[in-house]
Amino acid sequence: MFCNPATKQPPYFLLSAKAKDDKDIIKLIHTIIYSDNRQFAKAFRNTAVSGIISESALETSAGIQSTLGKNITSLQYLKPGGSFSIKEWFSNSNETGWLFITANPNQRATLCPLISAWISIAIKALMCRNPNHDNKNMWFILDELPALQKVSSLPVALAESRKYGGCFVAGLQNIHQLEAIYGAAECASMLDLFNSKFIFRVSDQVTAYKSALTLGEQEIIETQENLSYGSNTMRDGVNMNNVERKKILVMPSEIMNLPDLTCYVKLAGNFPITKLTMQLQNLNTAFVWGYKLLKKLKLVEY
Repeated sequence: MFCNPATKQPPYFLLSAKAKDDKDIIKLIHTIIYSDNRQFAKAFRNTAVSGIISESALETSAGIQSTLGKNITSLQYLKPGGSFSIKEWFSNSNETGWLFITANPNQRATLCPLISAWISIAIKALMCRNPNHDNKNMWFILDELPALQKVSSLPVALAESRKYGGCFVAGLQNIHQLEAIYGAAECASMLDLFNSKFIFRVSDQVTAYKSALTLGEQEIIETQENLSYGSNTMRDGVNMNNVERKKILVMPSEIMNLPDLTCYVKLAGNFPITKLTMQLQNLNTAFVWGYKLLKKLKLVEY
């Protein structure tokens, strides 16, 4: 009720946080999770939500406190006093290189809200650039896009970020995964905004069919031959006519049976659909978790 993920408006606790100047994350977590109902209500006194979270409505306040507590678990991994700012990194024209935001599979469920928030911050920082002002291209590589929570700024960025130098590459295995997060209509709109597409083997029939439609259709001319027979040989005849019809360029079954490292490529512009076979390159490990970092995050035993 108070933190509906489908709404685009900020939840009530964010409106209250804007009225506070205290940025201590540990204090925030302690106030929301560990304080009793009266202390929790007292923390929001004289804020935008004081009419909802108050000592006179402790049952309502308790429900809000429980909802917030379930959704801020990942904040415990943030430490106060950090020196790195995603916004500053974007606004500094002298910055080069890559910013990696990653997590191992066993950490993904916990860190997913943080990763989604950081990506949203990065997108909004991109959209703060001066449009059409000789901006350097900024590439966003979003592998396993459905593994993230809903990033509300992503659909707008896909449609408008070009003038800010934004370039997006996203990977997904199944269309249904993305539809479950963004809805069928918004999912279709987002996929349409990716002008170039690389379609590898999929096992789902619906995904294969929609991918085949994405690759387009072709017009073919078929010759039909009709034979007629009469009681007299003079009445026998052959009729031939041409029929134009449309056919899917690549059948869904062809997509479902692609070999490894092979895909169909659709590029932006007037280019033919291409079947591409790639070579696997053996690269050095891109990211190695240090034991001290794993220990600090309590992901290994002491």
